[in-house]
Amino acid sequence: MTCVFRRACSVAFFVCLVPCLALGQTAVMTGRIVDAQGGAIANADITVSTAGKPMRSVRTGQDGSFRVDALPPGEYTLLVEALGFAPSAETATLGDAAVSLSIEMQVAAISEDVTVRALAGTIATGRTTLPLRELPLTVNTVLRQIIEEQAANDLPSVLQNVGGVHAFTAYGVYE
Repeated sequence: MTCVFRRACSVAFFVCLVPCLALGQTAVMTGRIVDAQGGAIANADITVSTAGKPMRSVRTGQDGSFRVDALPPGEYTLLVEALGFAPSAETATLGDAAVSLSIEMQVAAISEDVTVRALAGTIATGRTTLPLRELPLTVNTVLRQIIEEQAANDLPSVLQNVGGVHAFTAYGVYE
């Protein structure tokens, strides 16, 4: 009877111990983030995720290295983001032993966004439907005496006497 009791206790002990040991198994993921030339990328943000578990985030040190402790075995996705580099996604399978990764990041393409906003209202165009007599106009005149005194013999020379008006010529054509 005592022998049966001992065996039953031993079996119960192992049945309880094996799941506890399995729960305690974790591994460490380490690595280094580098650029195309092998230079370390400091302060890169790394997000480690796997199905059914909360995401964990770490940041690389000045030497580009990172370490994520206490990860249960499984398949993980690493999303690496750093200023000036294109985001990189890697997958790694973690077993009972530590895993060391080297992730190379590519320089991000140069992009520029320009947003133009306009207020609702009337858009000014080159033509209008208003009669000419209703438009605000400024009329300047150049006296004949001034034209003769300056010996102005073409339009750009005459327009130099009118404030705020500039005539440009290109190959003899007025613009």
